[in-house]
Formats: sequence, C-alpha cells, structure tokens
Amino acid sequence: MARRLTMLHVTAIAFVVGVVIGMALLQLPADARAPVLDWMRALGDVFIRLMRIVIPLVIFFTISYSVAYFRDLLKLGKVVGVTLVTFYSLAFIAIVTGTVAMLVIKPGVGVPLEIPAVTVPAPVKPMDLLMSLFQPDFANLLTVGGSFSTIIFAILLGVAVVVLGDEGRRIAEVLRLGMNTVIRVVGILAYYVPVAVFAYTVYIISQAGPVILTAYAKYVATYVTFANVHFLGIYSVVLLACGINPLRAFKALAKPWVIAFT
Repeated sequence: MARRLTMLHVTAIAFVVGVVIGMALLQLPADARAPVLDWMRALGDVFIRLMRIVIPLVIFFTISYSVAYFRDLLKLGKVVGVTLVTFYSLAFIAIVTGTVAMLVIKPGVGVPLEIPAVTVPAPVKPMDLLMSLFQPDFANLLTVGGSFSTIIFAILLGVAVVVLGDEGRRIAEVLRLGMNTVIRVVGILAYYVPVAVFAYTVYIISQAGPVILTAYAKYVATYVTFANVHFLGIYSVVLLACGINPLRAFKALAKPWVIAFT
C-alpha cells in the first residue's frame, strides 16, 4: 500500500515546483513577469496575514484556559514562575546558538537582494518600555504587536475564573472550547502552507535568481543542524525533567514546526 504524503512532503514538492517555475520566469522580460510575481507575493502574504490574525487568539485562549485550569493560586504562581524562568533561559540559549551559527556560516552572504536602509532607533526608556506592555485599548490586544498585553490580560482573566470557584467552571469550559477551536484553525491553515511556500519560492527565485538556492541550502542545513541540537538536546532534557516522553512531544509538535519553519 502506498504511503500517504505528509504535509512536509507536499511542502517540499511545492518548493521544488516553485524553483522550476521561478527559473522559467527568469527567462521572461522583467515587465512580462511582474504581474505574475505580484500575484505570487500576494498568495504568500495571505498566509502571513491569516497567521497574524489567529496567533493572538491562540495566545489568549491557551494561556487563559491554562491559568483557569488550576484551582490553587499558590500552585499556579509556582508553575508560572518556573515557566517564565524556563522560557527565558531556553530563549537566551536559542538566541546565542542562532547568532553564533549565523556569524560562523553566514548563509546570506553573496545573495543579490535589495536591503532597505535601516535607521537605528534611539534606546527605549524604561518607562516607555513598561507602558508599551499595556495597550490602551482592548482592540490592540488582538494583534501580534500587542501579544504581551494579551498574555497579561489572559492571565488576569484566568485568575478571575479561578477566584469565581464553581461558578467560573462554565467560563473555563468556554475557554477550553475556544482553545481547541483556534488550534483546529491553525491545523486548517496548515493546508495552505504548500501554496504559500510555492508562491514565495517563485517570487524569490524570479527576483534573486538561482544564487538564492545556495544561500537557502546553507540556511536550511544550518537551521536543521542547530535546531536539532537545541530541540533534541536541550529540550529533551527539559521534557524528561518534567516527566514527558520527548518522542511523543516532538511528534505532536511536527505540524506546528512545519508552519513555523515556512
């Protein structure tokens, strides 16, 4: 019986087809391929915009329900403390690892891409940084830029649900259903990943030419190598310390990993 193609297989096929079509478009005059490239970029941007819509909802429902799930606020405080320490520790290790990898391997060197001029902003004042974490309007919470404010509000809502006691269980159930729903939405959006990869590949190849493939191959090799070191090494230790089977955890993370990588 033939094996069923996974999302990773379909995405890889979409990438290869995108390379072929992008190379073919390079043979056309710039003004002739411009309309096609505009559509390719639009198809790719659709996926980015959809993810920017759903990510704040994922953050809100997962965190608020996770907090509401606890009945003991003292235990919740300990879990939040350990989670924050673990998160920032792993994030720091990931930043250092990624920075070292890019400085050593330099996958983007030699790629003829137009890089817009960047103006270095002035250092942010501590008070401005603090106030930026608290958005003035509720509408700003449901944006990627307001994600930290979303986290704060989700925690406050979860604590309020816990304080309500038995009465709050109905709200906790709504939050659970919301969490499951937005996670399912992410799963549905995953089916669009091959389209986005195909469209962006056609656009980039037609813009930068085949030289981008060398840089991309170096990038993928660098990413896969160091990500595996980080995930399979450091994350495995953390998961084992929490009593979680790393193999099961990595299998469950396969689809989100594909979405994040693309």
